[in-house]
Amino acid sequence: MKRLKIDTQALIDRMKQEVEERYSEQEKRADVHTSFYEGSEYERSLREKLADIENAREKRRAEQQAAAERRANAKATELMQIETGASGQAAYLVDLLEGNTPPSRVAHWLRMDCWPVDDGLLLLCGLIPVADGEKLGRRQREWAQWNPASPPPTSIFGALQTVHGLCFWRDYRVAYPEWRSYRSELLKGLARKHQSMREIWDSGIHPDQVGPSYFLEWARAKRFHVDWAEWADEEGLLKNTGIKEIGDTERANLQKQIAAMALVLAEKSGKYRKGERPNVSQIAEAVDELLSALPDANSRGVGKSNVRANISAGLNLLNS
Repeated sequence: MKRLKIDTQALIDRMKQEVEERYSEQEKRADVHTSFYEGSEYERSLREKLADIENAREKRRAEQQAAAERRANAKATELMQIETGASGQAAYLVDLLEGNTPPSRVAHWLRMDCWPVDDGLLLLCGLIPVADGEKLGRRQREWAQWNPASPPPTSIFGALQTVHGLCFWRDYRVAYPEWRSYRSELLKGLARKHQSMREIWDSGIHPDQVGPSYFLEWARAKRFHVDWAEWADEEGLLKNTGIKEIGDTERANLQKQIAAMALVLAEKSGKYRKGERPNVSQIAEAVDELLSALPDANSRGVGKSNVRANISAGLNLLNS
């Protein structure tokens, strides 16, 4: 990957300018205070005591000089910190833009038992979902500050951050002038990946409630790269479900057996027959009623939709 060029000097110059403006304002306030003091009623009342006046002035000058030295030292310290810290900040920004920082923001989500489908697909793309509408509003307002010519992003992606911490609603142009075009290309790629995932997910049959491990195994089976998976595994954040994924041949054999049992049931009772074929919906209703006493039947893969799908798939296999 081509190394990104971060404009470290632009970052340093902007931060230095802010320091210069702040200390310039302090100097102006100090000058106003000095003028008031030298022309005050207190000074005129001491005209007959020249020695006291001179002492008072000398003391004031010493205090002003000490205050000026303190401001100069503080200013020099801040400027030095900018010089030494900006390079590190720029290096971190390079790592952030290139995805080299740890994807630690996914850790919270991996502690959850189940993911909604919308959130799960975003996480597989390396994006952190936004569950808080107020937080979304704040991000859109921040976008408007640095991009007033354009409305807040209508796509949800523009208000998200990556698992590495890169925030798409923020302005990184001071240090990286090409940020807008880089951001645009990155979001286009993520949108294409998310759309592809969504289409393939919707084409399959899944339990009603699924956890992180299910999403991850599904992505691997469909050959989608999940860039935080290896890190999460090394950190011990992936739960072992204890369920071994069956192969296509074994799944097909099981579906044939389910379909054969449906055929036997239809032959024994007209209630479960529709013309010359088993009444798949009626059989699924009966199975659902029988298994309704089981806790979390849907999450165990024995909900009505799964039963119907497997019977239909098995019948097609038997007839092929």
